[in-house]
Amino acid sequence: MGDDTTPSAGSKKAPESALVSGRCAREVDVLICSAAVQTEDGIALNLGDEAISECLERGVRRALGPNSVVLRTINVRRSGEAPGVGRVSTSVWSLHSAMRRSKVAALGGGTLIQNDKGLALYCLKVAVISMLTRTPLVICAIGVERVPVHLRPFYWFAVRRARNVTVRDGGSLELLASWSACEATVSADPLFLPEALDDLGPAANPKFDLALSLRPDASTALVGSLVGAIRSLKVKSLLAVPTDRRPHADEQELRGFFADADAPWAQVSRESSWTDAMREIACARVLIGMRLHACIFASLVGTPAVVVRTENKTAALADELGLSSVPLTASADQIASAIGSAVPPDQAVLGALGARAEVAIDQITALVRTA
Repeated sequence: MGDDTTPSAGSKKAPESALVSGRCAREVDVLICSAAVQTEDGIALNLGDEAISECLERGVRRALGPNSVVLRTINVRRSGEAPGVGRVSTSVWSLHSAMRRSKVAALGGGTLIQNDKGLALYCLKVAVISMLTRTPLVICAIGVERVPVHLRPFYWFAVRRARNVTVRDGGSLELLASWSACEATVSADPLFLPEALDDLGPAANPKFDLALSLRPDASTALVGSLVGAIRSLKVKSLLAVPTDRRPHADEQELRGFFADADAPWAQVSRESSWTDAMREIACARVLIGMRLHACIFASLVGTPAVVVRTENKTAALADELGLSSVPLTASADQIASAIGSAVPPDQAVLGALGARAEVAIDQITALVRTA
């Protein structure tokens, strides 16, 4: 076994009596097969995927106890680096080796069902390996977007292979049911689990008037309206929050935006962790975001968010949390009005989503205990 499946410090391996029917010992409780990827320079490519994966791991550890052994996948193909401690490469051989040792494989940690050939093949790979190794598979708290017909068979196989399926919102459930006839349960994004706030520390004082999270497909009209809103509100300090760190993605779009806005700004650095990004967002008076997890980060730290309703997932978040929102076609006046009226979500609503997020954890741990 290589270093890429080294259990986390303090974990204990199962005794030799755990050998089942001549197969290798199932000393790993859960293998979380997530969408997390490293960039070429070895940092988390998507802060949202990294955050979800880590919260899933923390939630499972809390439910199973301090001696549980949980591994997470990381796609290191871009960086060429070896996975860190407690991580597993997404290569076929690494996945197979790790899954043979695992009591349960949990496919979760991002919008894993969408119009993406790489993700479709990855979900298929996880499902096939779980079948070959006779490892129970659960699909947990995933996001779903529209899937073209030619990719549906890949996802369909994974869904059919799973013992249980949970999705993070009603929109995802509707999309999945529309073509797979799958019996799934609505959970909630794992970021609503209490573990998301473990490392944050005390609340920060505001130092930015506005934080902004844009996607690279932001339209010229939307960018123009945002610039107009910032100028009309006389915003003096801004924070750029790029959650997708691919070249020519969020950061490039944000740099172009701030050049047009002609306003002083700071940026969450590329090397920052997702908890670092949350701390920075906590220093903003309001966040306006196209990115789902930037808006969730803001909600968790009490920063009012204005959601740009780009897809079903951002619209669902705005509706569930009662957040201010604007359409992609919003005018500068509409955006300025939404910023002015934005308030943090009700703590009771956040608590309800946290309780719903436990559904995915419960399904994973129930399988572990019966494995």
